[in-house]
Amino acid sequence: MSIAINYETGGNSDTPIGDLGTDEYNEAMSFTTVDAIVVPFVDLYIRKVNSITDPISFRLETNAAGPTPSGTLVAANATASASPSNTSYDWVRFTLAANISLAAATKYWIKVTVPAGQATNDHYDWQRNSPSGTYADGGEATQVNLGAWGNEGAGDDCYFRVYKVDPVTGNTGYAFVI
Repeated sequence: MSIAINYETGGNSDTPIGDLGTDEYNEAMSFTTVDAIVVPFVDLYIRKVNSITDPISFRLETNAAGPTPSGTLVAANATASASPSNTSYDWVRFTLAANISLAAATKYWIKVTVPAGQATNDHYDWQRNSPSGTYADGGEATQVNLGAWGNEGAGDDCYFRVYKVDPVTGNTGYAFVI
């Protein structure tokens, strides 16, 4: 495997997916491709908090004005789910139903949600570096209580790995590590 971009430092903050206090949170992280790639799966650095059992729903979406997630899938099978059980941070894999092609020099969004109505403080944490994240080609956006998505935040960078299939060998390697 080869790493095209690697950023996994800082980690000074958690961003919730699910219930925290009296609010429900959904999260998204944008990234910008350098080259055209074919993506088989994505890893997120996540831990379980309290008793949440609902799976995380994962979507790869296009970019909308703001910038925010558009609500439009990159491709029909650009979805996955996972039910992390780890209470310490670990990489959680979201395997897509089929490989997804992404265009070069294009902004995309990783969007993760859980069903609304979680018990108080039942959520997953997604590790991030905030407010001093240095990933210049994207940022975090948050949706609170199913309202409008907030705009991409500069300096708020959640950890993720977008993998690529090597066009020559067919092997899987990193495209981005954030």
